[in-house]
Amino acid sequence: MEKVKLFWGSKRETLIKGAKIAVGASLAIVICSLFGFDYASSAGIITLLTIQNTTRATLRLSIDRFFSFALSMAIAFGVCALYKSTASGFCIYMLLMVILSFLFGWENTVSTNAVFGTHIFITEQAFTLNFVFNELGLLFVGVVIAVLFNLKMPKKEKEIREDISFVEKTMAEIVFEMSEKLRSGKAMELTGEKIADLSARLDTAVNRAIANRDNTLQNHTEFYINFFTLRKNQCAILESLYKNLGKVGNRSFNADITADFLKDLSESFSIQNDVTLRINKLEDIIDSFKSKPLPKSYPEFEETAILYYILKSMEDFFTLKRDFISSLSEEQMLIYLNRSKH
Repeated sequence: MEKVKLFWGSKRETLIKGAKIAVGASLAIVICSLFGFDYASSAGIITLLTIQNTTRATLRLSIDRFFSFALSMAIAFGVCALYKSTASGFCIYMLLMVILSFLFGWENTVSTNAVFGTHIFITEQAFTLNFVFNELGLLFVGVVIAVLFNLKMPKKEKEIREDISFVEKTMAEIVFEMSEKLRSGKAMELTGEKIADLSARLDTAVNRAIANRDNTLQNHTEFYINFFTLRKNQCAILESLYKNLGKVGNRSFNADITADFLKDLSESFSIQNDVTLRINKLEDIIDSFKSKPLPKSYPEFEETAILYYILKSMEDFFTLKRDFISSLSEEQMLIYLNRSKH
């Protein structure tokens, strides 16, 4: 069912984008026709080629189109002075325009500039100020329509909120099951599967968060990308701990203390919680381990070493979160954590 949902979701976005391109291109042609521009159909082509998958990408391409348009007109002016409106002039124009466009990183604008070139060289249009304004009008209408239509591309806030809920809930369950394993040796048949599912979901969530940021144009939404990256790194730590828990064979006081700590964490697992308190409590437990007498047998030594490894790994687990929190802006703290940074 989940795969069907994801498949339909991707198809739905494709259909929406296709519909917007078709309607936007048609609207650009109609507007240019109403204003009396020559070659009005070219505005539709510009709109079609300018609409990208994200709003940011569309804006970047739109800006590049205006810069490259100025370059292409300068090239056309120079070539026309020597070759007038001929096929050989068009070939020279294309050669210079393509080379310089790639040189400046404007390769995505070559197609529309080629269309402008056909207007002056192939249709034998005279290079006049009116011609330049006509081509600039086509570009302006096509680009503006593309940007406006792209501003309404589907946002992913709802899916991201669902990702956050799934990630927090699943990580809490994994930590709880680890605490039960330490306390009683209870089998954890599903924990490995949960970790694998969590890792896969986090990969999807990061990509969704990137797409959402690029469609919203709001820098504070970078929070979601960094949040899921944090959880991805923490998931890797949990996976490593899971592989080592099976080596703890003897039940001991140290194992119970570690289990209690993990259980307490699982019962209040949230990005909202103060990580400093967790780190301080963890340091106290580690210090208590160091103050105890050395193990007298190899099994006790092995268990103590594994438990110490678990605690030090959890220290890394919380350090990642502390670094994440410290990297947030004041705006992100207020929006996503409902508190001030200071």
